[in-house]
Amino acid sequence: MTRGNKPGVDAQFSLEGEQLAFKIRAEYGEVDSLVNYAQPHPAIVETLVQNDDAIVMYAKRLPSTLD
Repeated sequence: MTRGNKPGVDAQFSLEGEQLAFKIRAEYGEVDSLVNYAQPHPAIVETLVQNDDAIVMYAKRLPSTLD
């Protein structure tokens, strides 16, 4: 249980492949990007620089797309 597993959360470590703690909910527009970038997207960096309140940023100021 060192990874926070509990009923409904199964984040077991695996060398064989990814195992997310929660299922992707497509109905909410969630996606699982299989690409890891070496550098963060400029829109993400700009959002982080411009905000000093993570709750407000999350609620109102996250970019809706990364073009």
